[in-house]
Amino acid sequence: MSALLAEVDAILTAADDPTLTEVVASGSRDLIRMWLDRKFHQWDEIKPYLTASYEAADEPEVAARTEQWFEDAVGRMVEGLRRAERFPPDRRWIRCVLAFGQLEYLSRRYFVVGWKIPREICLDEITDSWCGLFASEGPG
Repeated sequence: MSALLAEVDAILTAADDPTLTEVVASGSRDLIRMWLDRKFHQWDEIKPYLTASYEAADEPEVAARTEQWFEDAVGRMVEGLRRAERFPPDRRWIRCVLAFGQLEYLSRRYFVVGWKIPREICLDEITDSWCGLFASEGPG
């Protein structure tokens, strides 16, 4: 299962041009939307791998590898905010956890029920959310 998760990560990151770090650093709505759209397209390919990992989540090694995958992605996002010097350092990690958590949860829902809400609406809304988390100071 650990090897399957490594393969999923390779599938997801191999297509990243620009990388997640570069996308977050840019703060560009167009790049964020393009990156998210590419992830949506990859979901059908990775669905069997991730579904198997979710089913085996009670195994300590699988749970640890899944958590490491999440933390690695969040770390790449944090690096983007650090490079851009956006947001106080003590706020960057939580912003990235929220953003990646949205994407992960949406993918899990997609694996179970498909696009209950039209894909384009989902893409618009998650893009707006990520832009709020990565591109502007926002309220407070």
